[in-house]
Amino acid sequence: QAQGAKWDVIGMSVYPEDYDWQSKTTSLLGNMTYLMNRYNCQVMLCEVGMSWDSSNAEAMMSKLVDGCKAIDGCLGVFYWEPECYNGWQGYTKGAFDSTGKPTSTLNAFKD
Repeated sequence: QAQGAKWDVIGMSVYPEDYDWQSKTTSLLGNMTYLMNRYNCQVMLCEVGMSWDSSNAEAMMSKLVDGCKAIDGCLGVFYWEPECYNGWQGYTKGAFDSTGKPTSTLNAFKD
């Protein structure tokens, strides 16, 4: 900013694990507010994912979606590669189970 850089939106990402999802989601939401205020621009959660078989994935997504809705200036949430399943090329952070069916993780996007 001091050098004249310009941007429209700050995009953020988070890929928590079972052992740190609560602290990472809390930190991300706090960072969104901080960056939005510091740089006077909107923010967006551009990438999020958690292992499809995690028992915490639904709670993590609910916390993030609800938290993002509460931040005036947050444009939204994108789940990165939700349709991946069955460990496609080693990636297990999709939101579909090993049979290709959506998991409860996606419930966070329901109204």
